Amino acid sequence: MAQRPIVILDTTGPTLDVPQGADTYLCETDLAVTGDISVTGTVDGRDVASDGALAASALQPADVGTAAAEDVGYFATAAQGGLADSALQNVVEDLSPQLGAALDCEGFDINEAGVIFLREPASAEADVAGQGQFWVQTATPNVPMFTDDTGTDFNLLQDVFTTDITTVADQDYVLWYDAPYAGKITMIRSESVSGTCTLTGKVNTTALGGTANSVSSTAEEQSHSTTNTFAKGDKVLYTISSNSTCLNLAATFYITRTA
Repeated sequence: MAQRPIVILDTTGPTLDVPQGADTYLCETDLAVTGDISVTGTVDGRDVASDGALAASALQPADVGTAAAEDVGYFATAAQGGLADSALQNVVEDLSPQLGAALDCEGFDINEAGVIFLREPASAEADVAGQGQFWVQTATPNVPMFTDDTGTDFNLLQDVFTTDITTVADQDYVLWYDAPYAGKITMIRSESVSGTCTLTGKVNTTALGGTANSVSSTAEEQSHSTTNTFAKGDKVLYTISSNSTCLNLAATFYITRTA
């Protein structure tokens, strides 16, 4: 099989050789074409008539959004899925990234997060078996909380202290001579094995606002929301009065730290 030039110009006389049989045309210099080129076969083995049209299933410019004008590093990965504009981008370069929905870490850790700011809801979200919730309860000041998967809330600033008196007398009983931190007494719970008395919680010499505990063999809780704060170094105590053969008194103070 021979290759034939498209046109042969003989120096002695121009001639045009027509390819014979399976011969092909050969262009030995640049080829300039005026008008369209239509082919019924392939070009170097490729069907340019089909290849030239972008298949509907192929990646379209609209599929990648603004990433189409960027380096390849801006495209979403196969693992991320979705469009590049909606996929999680390189947050190291984004100084204020925002999420449009909850972030599911699939059980993976969050490492070296630094400070995490939490907005304050009034209550925890719905319980999820096998999971717990750290959250900040709306209050002034707000309160750090933990809720277990049974819906039990725990105030992370709350301490509980219990004193036991075997033989009770009408006198003062000191919980702290020198409070290790500032806080407020939110509730006192009392119960005895037998007998009765009156229990009055105090900070230094001032009684807590609210009702004193009427101690008996039935447990009683009294909440306190006024005149219930103490500073670091204050004396925290309770005074027993009206004792009537009260034995084995348990007095429990519920205290929330404020500083």
